[in-house]
Amino acid sequence: MDKTGAPFSILNTRPLPMGEALQALCTTQGIQSLFCPMIETKPLPFAPDPALATDLDDPHTSWIFISRTAVNLFADALHSMRLSFPPRGKIIAVGPGSRAQLVQHFPVLTGSIICPEQANSESLIQLPALQSGSSKKAWLFKGTGGRTLLAEHLKQQDIPVEIVDLYRRCPVKYPKEQVISWCECHALLATSVDIARAILGNTHAQLSPAQQQEFLGQTKWLVLSDRIKQFLISQSIAASQIFICEQTDNSSIINDINLLAK
Repeated sequence: MDKTGAPFSILNTRPLPMGEALQALCTTQGIQSLFCPMIETKPLPFAPDPALATDLDDPHTSWIFISRTAVNLFADALHSMRLSFPPRGKIIAVGPGSRAQLVQHFPVLTGSIICPEQANSESLIQLPALQSGSSKKAWLFKGTGGRTLLAEHLKQQDIPVEIVDLYRRCPVKYPKEQVISWCECHALLATSVDIARAILGNTHAQLSPAQQQEFLGQTKWLVLSDRIKQFLISQSIAASQIFICEQTDNSSIINDINLLAK
């Protein structure tokens, strides 16, 4: 597994469609990248609460969207219910990707969507719109099991929240031959804890203990938050191997990949 002298390469684990877009950027930038999405999303049935239609007219209700997938499934549901959007209250997107997806479905929202500087829960909970007294209620659209920090923050701020799980994220299981090919990569991209966990799960399932030690002991990690870094450290990955990209957009990730390659 000696990678000395080999061109720098990274394991691109972002789910679709972000991962596909990142792969195209890697190609145009001359970066060697192996594309293996670690998470696939499966839609869940959405039976809207009758209160949703009422809350659309409430200027004191906030609407929070956690991912592009959540936006897409919400838009599909709204169209099937023949409900219009935007609402009278504040609209909040976790990051630029979710914001762009909202604008794509609802062009009237252009310029009116609140978005934190960094696309993570830690930045979301700092938004003035999500502090006590700013909202009387919030709707949170996301996948199952995620954003517990945000939900707890809203509770602490005495903001009642309607949590709508629109999909579930399932780890992808790869065959041994593909996992072995990851060992040629110099770095691993993990844009969420779920993705980091899936990388390690595949590694532990398909590589021998000696292969795992050699692979995980020398490979760099590029992650998007300190929370992901702390998870990896708890899994015995050395802190010196983990690098945080402060922005979640693909262009920033490309810049950090180039820095790692130096």
